[in-house]
Amino acid sequence: MQAIEDNHGVTTGKLFLDLFRNQPKLCAIAVLLAILLPFCSGLTILLTIPILNSVDISLGPSTSNSIGEFFRSVFATIGVPQSLLGALFVFISTSTIQAMLLWYQLRVNARLRVKFVVGRQKRLNEAIGAAQWLVCMQVRPQDVAHSLSVEADRVLKGLKSLLSLVSNVSLAVVYLLFSACLSAAMTMVVAFVGLVLTPFVMPMVRSSRGSGVQLSRLTRQFYRDVLDHLAGVKEAKSMDAESRHAVEFETVADLVAQTRLRFESAKGASHFVFSFGTAVGIGFSAYLAVEVLKIPIVNLFLLIIIYSRLTPRLLKIQSDFQDIVYMLPAYANMINLQRVAESAAENRPDESSGRKIPFKKSIELTDVGFRYQNDADVWALLHINLTFAAGSVTAIVGHSGSGKSTLADLLLGLLHPAEGQITADGTNIHNHVSSWRRLVGYVPQDTFLLHDTIRANLLWANPKATADDISEALRLASVDDVVAGLPDGLETIVGERGLRLSGGERQRIALARAMLRKPSVLILDEATSSLDAENQEKVMSALRTLHGKLTVILIAHRMSTVRSADQIVILDQGHVVAQGRFEELRAKNDRFRKLINDEPLPMAS
Repeated sequence: MQAIEDNHGVTTGKLFLDLFRNQPKLCAIAVLLAILLPFCSGLTILLTIPILNSVDISLGPSTSNSIGEFFRSVFATIGVPQSLLGALFVFISTSTIQAMLLWYQLRVNARLRVKFVVGRQKRLNEAIGAAQWLVCMQVRPQDVAHSLSVEADRVLKGLKSLLSLVSNVSLAVVYLLFSACLSAAMTMVVAFVGLVLTPFVMPMVRSSRGSGVQLSRLTRQFYRDVLDHLAGVKEAKSMDAESRHAVEFETVADLVAQTRLRFESAKGASHFVFSFGTAVGIGFSAYLAVEVLKIPIVNLFLLIIIYSRLTPRLLKIQSDFQDIVYMLPAYANMINLQRVAESAAENRPDESSGRKIPFKKSIELTDVGFRYQNDADVWALLHINLTFAAGSVTAIVGHSGSGKSTLADLLLGLLHPAEGQITADGTNIHNHVSSWRRLVGYVPQDTFLLHDTIRANLLWANPKATADDISEALRLASVDDVVAGLPDGLETIVGERGLRLSGGERQRIALARAMLRKPSVLILDEATSSLDAENQEKVMSALRTLHGKLTVILIAHRMSTVRSADQIVILDQGHVVAQGRFEELRAKNDRFRKLINDEPLPMAS
């Protein structure tokens, strides 16, 4: 499952609508501030007229009498004398209000951006966690981590440009309105210049979009390569392969750099075109104002101030828009990944019920079949009919690819049968997945440990466990002596993926963690494969003490682990080909004898 790497209809408008739907209150405040601030800015420009009038500066005949009359009425209403001090007082007050609104806008916009992106990260993380296991198997963990970190950061920066775009567009509109009040003709000329420049800038905007799509693809590959190398650094060193990784890393890093430079080049080119065109347009407008339209000096003076402030705003609009287009592929990837995960969400109606399935008799598999693709001709499992009596130990054996781990995933409720059903005391476990999983302890072959203390790794399975519970779980997993021998005991940091412990120690810690859940059913998927004979026997001995108290389903490759099982099930190419006790199968079943012959058995004790 991978996010498709294009915009998929994600536009600037859709992004803004998503922002508004997600944070309507903050978004409304942000838009209101984006409207109020330009009027404050425009007002400070127009306050130039009463300031000039108060010092008797003669700028010739003016058609701005209406503006002057407006300020005289405002000054009279608020009780401010029409003097230099009065005009400066109003100017300073307006500027202070503008500064306060700007400060508040920065806070609101920052809060809006962060809450939106964090909300997106949470929903994506929840969607991945709630997706069916079959879908989770198809996604690269690196891609999910990339979307939750690198691309989320790009979206955060892009939202800053989006909110800046809204503010600058609003400011440009207000400036143009004030400009139109002073000279409609000059305003039309400026607007016409903007329309003429648009076709020249659009190819560079499209280039930015392409760079954004490519950057998402390349940074994802970059992220994969780095994490894969870190995960396999020991093997890389053992094979003297560091130089090969360095070459691969440098290749992708150079491509990422070239993509970023291509975007900056397109952005710089459009900035030049816009700057040059705007300068020509304003120069032509000024000439037209003086030589043709004969605009009064006061009006011309105000227009020059307005256009001097408008020009950088127009350039910022163009820059913000390119930044947004450059970011949109990252946002598209996040929502597409979330959409795919949500469309494959597990059906878990009992998730919040807190109850457990009553399990006291048996687990029944009735004509169960499963295939990984609905239209596949090959079935991973077919016509499986099995019974696991409560309190018994069942071993599932067979060659690699026979369907053992698929059966374990079905018993965990991670996969759903395409045919048949799995019941516990007559209750379909897939109709009560959450309740069923509360009964189950699971230990996989590939042990997962947090980069944290042994205590934290144990409590991850049962946060409410007591010190006595932990001690008992460690004893049952035959790892209590190992933990006791560590300098920091339970507070020992196990390292990334538990690398500070041996493989056998990691698996026994994982077994202790499963036991800490106090399960009714314990599923061990090749969980003793990394243990030496002595420790394997300790674990099996501990499991034998639980006989009758705990239902154990042991997926095994080593025949030495299945000797004392109540029943042994032999799988071959997705079918149950035999089942029975150890001695019975060894005496009568050729397949089982072949499995035994593949691995010499230790002498029975």
